Amino acid sequence: MVLYFATSWYLVLLLAFFFVCFIAVSSSLLNSSVVDIFPTSLRAMAVCLTLMAGRTGVVGGSLMIGALIETRCSLAFVVLSGVSLLCAFLGYFVPSPHK
Repeated sequence: MVLYFATSWYLVLLLAFFFVCFIAVSSSLLNSSVVDIFPTSLRAMAVCLTLMAGRTGVVGGSLMIGALIETRCSLAFVVLSGVSLLCAFLGYFVPSPHK
């Protein structure tokens, strides 16, 4: 079984649902943070570059996860969870803008 602690398919479905929800919320949070951090003259370019980097990451991540699922399926889920937790941890270190 891929998720060692998930004993039923209901739990696997629930965990997958929350994972997708957290990823969707984090992308919106990133875009709003970029708008807050950058000055008005650079906001459009900063959001554009953020979206471009995200889409490039989606392509690279899809290729990497596909290769990991073929070789070691459980490692793919551990890597996805680890990257998400690392990004959530690093989000606490983003400086707040002084008003």
